[in-house]
Amino acid sequence: MNSLIWNQFFTDLNIELVSKGRKILVFVDNFQADNCGAWSNIEMTFLPPNTRSVLQPCDQGISKYVKFDYRKKMLQRICDVMWEDREIGAGKY
Repeated sequence: MNSLIWNQFFTDLNIELVSKGRKILVFVDNFQADNCGAWSNIEMTFLPPNTRSVLQPCDQGISKYVKFDYRKKMLQRICDVMWEDREIGAGKY
């Protein structure tokens, strides 16, 4: 991310927000932009240093648990399909 991309993204977003009559608050972590723009419908709040691991949900293990839950449900689905096939096949003999 550089300041050119940053400013272009938020300028476009601000135009869209103005047309919809909405305002938003953006929490920013460790961004080193020299000329961070000022937008009418976007307010920026910068997080204090060294707080990312405390405040970011993905850094608190949420990703790990989502992956664990996905694998568990996938294995359960595979087992269910295998049991359905076994029950259908058992009646043929």
